[in-house]
Amino acid sequence: MDPGENNSVTGKHYFNIDMDFLVYEAMRKLLHVAWSFIPLLYYFCLTKNDVLILLALILLVWVSLEILRRKDINVIPVRYLREHEKNGLPIGAFFQLMSFFLVVMLFDKEIAILAMMFNCIGDSATAMAGAAMYSYIGKEKTDIRVFDVRSFKLSLKRVGEDFRFAARNYKSPVLMAIMFATCAMISTGLYPDMSALVLIAGSAGAAIADGIPWRFFGVTIDDDLTITIMSAAFMSAAYMVA
Repeated sequence: MDPGENNSVTGKHYFNIDMDFLVYEAMRKLLHVAWSFIPLLYYFCLTKNDVLILLALILLVWVSLEILRRKDINVIPVRYLREHEKNGLPIGAFFQLMSFFLVVMLFDKEIAILAMMFNCIGDSATAMAGAAMYSYIGKEKTDIRVFDVRSFKLSLKRVGEDFRFAARNYKSPVLMAIMFATCAMISTGLYPDMSALVLIAGSAGAAIADGIPWRFFGVTIDDDLTITIMSAAFMSAAYMVA
């Protein structure tokens, strides 16, 4: 989340909040929030197989859009893309949809629904909070991920470097707390009888996935993938001991 990536940031401030950047981030997150129709359909009416078929079809369309992007045909306005997306890496929505497919396929219904909602709503709430607080906490505690596939190196040394990088470059604890609280509210709203341990585990998993820049042999893993999968894995583990 870097205002430097947004040419529309002009400095219109209220209470030291860059309103242009806030509006820009809100526009970026509209699609992110819109995908919540998938877990909501799963919650209210669709079966697991129905959702998997729906996601497979949407993913097929999205892959087609990514192919068109390689030919400089952009359905999504370029101004709303991150720098690494402009440079050819897949748009975050691809990883978001892929993570949805994986959690629906691998986890129980309640866990899959919550993990998807954490991604759609929790991540968006944290992004908006980060945009509002950017002037106070700075770039290094809001925009923590660096995407560069050229940094890939298959070695044990690189694994150690990845963990050290993650330990040093975490998001502001305030933003992580907002992520945790938002996910906890989603859990209690959809499943008020859920075990407190499962609720805490899922919310913590989402906050850790969002707040720490996880890398794999030097390549940053998109948080649209890690939020959904890590929160689902944490909830599944908690169910086993609850």
